[in-house]
Amino acid sequence: MQASLHGLLTRRRCCCRRKRRLFAQQDLSGLIEHESVVAGIAPAEGGAAVPPSQFPLDVFDNTDYESRLPAEWVPKTPGVPPTPAKMAVYAADGSCAWEQCIVTDFDAAKNRYAVVRGSAAAVWVPRVHLYFSAEDPFVFAKRFADASAGRARAESLLRYSLFIDSMPIEDLPPISSEQANRMLSLALNSKKLKDRWVGYEGGRGNTECWDGRMGGKRIHPSLG
Repeated sequence: MQASLHGLLTRRRCCCRRKRRLFAQQDLSGLIEHESVVAGIAPAEGGAAVPPSQFPLDVFDNTDYESRLPAEWVPKTPGVPPTPAKMAVYAADGSCAWEQCIVTDFDAAKNRYAVVRGSAAAVWVPRVHLYFSAEDPFVFAKRFADASAGRARAESLLRYSLFIDSMPIEDLPPISSEQANRMLSLALNSKKLKDRWVGYEGGRGNTECWDGRMGGKRIHPSLG
């Protein structure tokens, strides 16, 4: 019994050592670039700076990829050294590098980790910009790429809606009464909507507004 338990622990230690060596050999930037291609975004997205006009990447972070709790990543037990990691550092030209750092604290209210790089002061970093040395780099690369793809999709949809709303509709013919009545009858085909209906004129204005947007889409269906 004792010999069997010893053998099990030995195999577990060997497996952990192999995984640590495998993780340490990976190029994180290369993995992110590969996953960005798979996710359908530009390869440079994994290393692109976040201009002020873009959303912060952590808004689109999928926490389903998380393998540990913050307290497990940053234990506050006396005598335990800070957790080694890599953080995304963006240059002025937009390039990104993953540099070694240590993680010293976690702020649950801000959902940020305190990170120290070299002799610099600590900065608070979102999880998606922080790769822990003990985590699977393949999973993290997929997490980073998925967040980047989600941000790109959101911006594309916002641009699409903005372009449609900004298109001139003065030269478009208005919808006929027959079309408006048909649209209203289809939209109000439920008892609750009929009870709350405010009147035809208000509905007619809404249908004309909707028709203006659809007219823009008919002219440029490939926008976005």
